[in-house]
This record gives sequence, structure tokens and C-alpha cells, in this order.
Amino acid sequence: MLLMAFIEVNATQRRYAPLATTALSDYVFTIENEAQVSDRILEFDLYLLDTDPSQVFELGLIQAGIIVNPLIYNGGTITVTRNVGSSQMVPTNVPPNVVWRQDQNAIKLVPNAGGTIPGAGTIISTVAPGTRLCRLRITNTVAFSSGVKANLMHNFTTVPYPTSVSMFQGTINVMLVSDVTNCYSNAANIALNTIPTVFVVNGGGSYCQNNGGLPVDLLNSETGVSYQLYKDAVALGTAINGTGSAISFGNQLAGTYTVKGIRFGISADMTGSVIISEDPTIIADVTIDPSSNPVVKGIPVIFTPVPVGGGTSPTYQWYKNSLPVATTDTYSYLPVDGDQVYAVMTSSDTSPCLTGSQAQSNTITMSVSQGTNIGNNGDIKIDIYAFDKNIFVSCSEKANQVYIYNALGSLIKLENNIFGLKKINMNDYAETYYFVKIVTGNKVYSEKVLLK
Repeated sequence: MLLMAFIEVNATQRRYAPLATTALSDYVFTIENEAQVSDRILEFDLYLLDTDPSQVFELGLIQAGIIVNPLIYNGGTITVTRNVGSSQMVPTNVPPNVVWRQDQNAIKLVPNAGGTIPGAGTIISTVAPGTRLCRLRITNTVAFSSGVKANLMHNFTTVPYPTSVSMFQGTINVMLVSDVTNCYSNAANIALNTIPTVFVVNGGGSYCQNNGGLPVDLLNSETGVSYQLYKDAVALGTAINGTGSAISFGNQLAGTYTVKGIRFGISADMTGSVIISEDPTIIADVTIDPSSNPVVKGIPVIFTPVPVGGGTSPTYQWYKNSLPVATTDTYSYLPVDGDQVYAVMTSSDTSPCLTGSQAQSNTITMSVSQGTNIGNNGDIKIDIYAFDKNIFVSCSEKANQVYIYNALGSLIKLENNIFGLKKINMNDYAETYYFVKIVTGNKVYSEKVLLK
């Protein structure tokens, strides 16, 4: 079959007139638009361009010998086909046959044996890149060798096959000069099945709860590569095609993110990972707690704030009966029955997740009892005294509770269900005055005692 093709071409060439003058050979025959379609398919176009607009270039016949780099085979078997419908030529000009010779590493584009009738040939475009003769597809039975270029180029010798072009000059089909000056490759000659270039994953940080997350980006990308985002090592969503510039995966919620680039099944991990965390929303709040309530008249009470979202140095405005009374961290005073105490906190927290910078506390209504003198009270006898770092309480009736307060009004001891004499150890406390409160039934007794 190949021999017959050669005989037909030679017969056709014998009909050619002698080589045209330089003025009649103003054309370029180029290999264009090389593109890898899959791991084992490569496509490219053949274009003919008239570079002399002063004359009409009517195509006579065209044939091509294209050399292919054998290093791309990777042990596979190559086939070459013409994509149907890809030609912009008239039917009588379209090369009907494409022959692949793997032993010669050559593609042979065989011309239409019938030739073209003058006046019926393809008029070649003067607008770059010209008229597309056809699109050819190289298919391998295995994946092309990684990183190797096809190095497509025209051949001009009879072995393995020559590239030649003819045009009609009037009614004469004139063969034109074909050499490396006007028959060459504009293809990118891309490296096949290359590992995607590694770029840097960018982003990360923290965001406030319910605020939609933070963006994850890739600082650059390649066309022909798809980029898959992973969250905590699990693929997230669909891959994004590279653009040749930076790409974004949009806002993402809390997690650790990585990106993998994939081209024809060959993947590469992009550099780095980003960590996104979610901070809870903080609502400024404060509660206050009195050292004692109810309290015996004459015993001071200390109010202590318990802040939420107060920061490192919150400030307080204290109110008693709706009037401002102090701006200290705690508030201490001698209460009157029915007093109402609350505080307003101003937070020092500068977190963007803080909601509100001020908060009003709960209101404490004080309950203050008058107390009862110590001594004989009807049938009840109560004695309170201190000796040898102990406080002694003697009660002729069961005491439900015995409270001991320091001079600031803070409760430091509590004893329940006492009858008779009770020794309360005070070795861990300073020798100073303390307040003792005894509750029996519905009566309250209090006494100031000096520990010694």
C-alpha cells in the first residue's frame, strides 16, 4: 500500500511545471496548535498562509512529511488519524490519506491523487495563521513518556517523505520552493505528561463564628492542570482548572487545607498547607456575688464581679439604689435592709468576636437583720469567746448554723447543727477581730470577738 502511494505521488509530481520563482513562493506551511488531549493523545493543526496579498494563491496540491520524536512512544504503538471536518479546504484539495510509519518516525500526508482543476482549488487565506489544511491526532497505546517533547517538524527529503506545495499560475500547476524558511513548526512542542509545577497554597487564620470562613488561594496555576482542594486530607468539591495565574477556592470553614495539581492523571502536591480556625462569638456579661446575704446589721459585705468577655482589665461602675457609688474592682459597704446593688462592666477585650463592650449585672437586694444580744435570752444561753487560736461557741439550744466572718465581711467558716460547746480551730487565721453569727430556729445572734 505504501509503495502504491509513493508511485501515485511521483506521477502527480511529474505533472508539475518547473520550480516557481521566489515571487510565486511567498507562503508559509506551518505546524500549529499542539495540544495534549489525554495522557496518550496529542493533536496539532497544519496551516497554509499566503504571505503575498498582491496575488491570489489557488492551491494545486499539497503533501507533508512530518518527523516525530520516537522517545515519546514509551513502548507503545502509535496511530495517526485526520480529524473529520477539521479541514478548511475544498474537497478536491483535502488529503484523503494519512500514513504513519513507526519504523521511520514519520507522518505522511498524502495528496489527493486526482489533483485539482484550475479555478476550483482552495484560495489560501492571507490572514494569519492562514487556511487550516487539517487537524491530525497522534494516539499511543500507552501513556506518552513523561517530560518528552514530540518535536514535530517538516521533512524535505524523499526519505522518509518530502513536504511540498504547488499553486496554479493561470492553468499551470506550479511546484513551489519548500524548505525550512517557509515550512516550519509554530507548535509549542510541549513536554508531554509532565508533573504539574508546584505553587504555594495561601490563606489561613481565624474568623468569628458564623462569619463565613476565610479564603484559600493558590498563588499561581498552569493551564491544562486541574487543582483539587483537600480539607483534612479529604477532597472537597470539584477541581478548578488552572488559568496561568492565581486561583481562589473561595471562603472555607475551620480545617487544614492542602491542594493537589493533576494533569492527565499525574499529580503533584502544592507547597504548604493552611489552617483555618473558628473563634466563638463572645457576649460581654457580668454577674455579682455578695460575700453574705442575708447579713447581720453592722457587718460589711463585699461584692465581687464575675466577668465574661471582660478582657484583661475590665472596669466597673457600681450602683446602690440606682445611684453610682464606686468604680473599684470590688465594692464593699455596710448594707441596709432592702438595698439594691448592681454593677456595669466595660470590657477591655479588643477581639473582633466580642459582641457589645458593656454589660449590666444582676441586681442583689440585701436582707439585713438587727441581731440579738448575747447572754440569757429566755431559756437559751449562748457564750462566745476566743482562746489559744480557737473560737468557742456554747449554746443551750441547738444552733442550726454558726457563721464566722473576717473584718471585711467575708465568710471564712461555717458550722452546722451545733449543740453544747463547740471548738472552732482558727490556727490558719490572723489574730484580729472576727464576727460570729449564730442562727437558732428563727433567731439570729451575733458577736464581735478578738482571736488571740
